[in-house]
Amino acid sequence: MGGNKASGYNTLTKVLTVVVAVLLIAGLVGGLAYLLSRPTGLYLTRGEERITDKTDLVLKAGEETAFTAGMADGWGSYSAKDCIVKVLPNADEAHDFEFAVEGAEEPSLYSAETDLTAAFCEGYDGKGIPVTEEGVFVIKPACMSMPEVLEKVYGEGKVTGLGDTLYLADYPYFALYILSPDGKEELRLPFRIDTGVVSVTLEPDGVIL
Repeated sequence: MGGNKASGYNTLTKVLTVVVAVLLIAGLVGGLAYLLSRPTGLYLTRGEERITDKTDLVLKAGEETAFTAGMADGWGSYSAKDCIVKVLPNADEAHDFEFAVEGAEEPSLYSAETDLTAAFCEGYDGKGIPVTEEGVFVIKPACMSMPEVLEKVYGEGKVTGLGDTLYLADYPYFALYILSPDGKEELRLPFRIDTGVVSVTLEPDGVIL
């Protein structure tokens, strides 16, 4: 009888040991996952979604999108509103291109542009997109084509040499650029623009998009 009790206690002890070990391992794995996934330094979110350079970020033409810039360890003596936010060109060698600007002797290279923000911010003052004390700023793609984007920068009718083959939804030609108030950290996050229906062709047998 006594042997049965001892055996039962041993079995219970083993079960409890296994359970405790499993809980400890689960806790360690969870803690490690949190440490690996938590933001570090300057970061950007859209709602609950954290945006990284690996995110396939797509913005809808004509619609506003709100983002929030954050600093993992706080802003210190600065404020989130002191961040500099701009839109810059994003193009690898295969997607780079030249265009002509009225009055310029040489063609311009798209990747060499330093500021495209005027096409994404109404009443742009050249200093960056306004950021609130909470780190919130709003982007609104106002153009449906690359010529329109560049005309927002250089002026209407002043850009030539571009056809209609650059579809803004096909490649992230733009990047959100965020510079921390102290100038020590920056983010460059590529994005595409969903322009909706690109063209409509009327055919005798129907409509082809």
